[in-house]
Amino acid sequence: MNTLQKQSQTLFEFTIKAPYWQTWWFYLLLSCLLVIAVIVVYYIRERGIKEATRAKLENAELEMQALQSQMNPHFVFNVFNSLQRYIMERDAKKGVQLLADFSNMIRQTFSLSSKRVITIQEEMTYLDSYLKLEQERFGYKFQYEITADPALNRTDVMIPSMLIQPMVENAVKHGLSPLEGREGMLTVVFSSQGEQSLRCTIEDNGIGLERSLAAKRDNVTRLSKALTITQRRIELFNNSTNAGKYSVTMTDRSRLEPTQTGTVVEIILPIHRD
Repeated sequence: MNTLQKQSQTLFEFTIKAPYWQTWWFYLLLSCLLVIAVIVVYYIRERGIKEATRAKLENAELEMQALQSQMNPHFVFNVFNSLQRYIMERDAKKGVQLLADFSNMIRQTFSLSSKRVITIQEEMTYLDSYLKLEQERFGYKFQYEITADPALNRTDVMIPSMLIQPMVENAVKHGLSPLEGREGMLTVVFSSQGEQSLRCTIEDNGIGLERSLAAKRDNVTRLSKALTITQRRIELFNNSTNAGKYSVTMTDRSRLEPTQTGTVVEIILPIHRD
């Protein structure tokens, strides 16, 4: 009986393999994937930092160009020429008023240039100071009007600083200053464009865009530069706020109204509130 029992017993030997997530090759693969993920995240982060830095530097450069445009040496020189004329003519009242207006504009320029965005009211006040001096410079050969839609909150809606003035300067210099035999008129109007956008329209009754460009090749370069700086600054502002669409257009008035002369500039900005 014992012999039969011993003969019926069979011994099996086997090994249970570890699951794949406990194998050496899985740990190696996981380590490699982790290293790759860290490298990718680091690369994306560095690229984002570089892009942000590049955008800040470009915006700072554009703001500096806009500031240089506002502090144009010819503009400053002509203001002092006018002041010298009043001194020679012994017209102290006009001389003192001109000096006060110029000082006020200089103060506003440095104050606003240190800000990334300003209110519509601040922009309107600055444009008024600038145009007063330009009127004096060109012998009051043009009038101007700066208005805003009553429904627009001037102290709440923000725009990039030093954005509108270069386009206004172009209107005065290339459109209104060459006028002969009639009075010039410049209007700057801020209005709502739907619920999410702001429109700024700069319109003059000067010689017109096409005649200005045909008169001097240098005008083409200056107008193109001002337009490019404005467009790029709006683009950077838009990218940093993710606020919405923007556009800048410059049109000869004769194309809109055949009997009229002058230029119309339209700037559309996404509404940004403080």
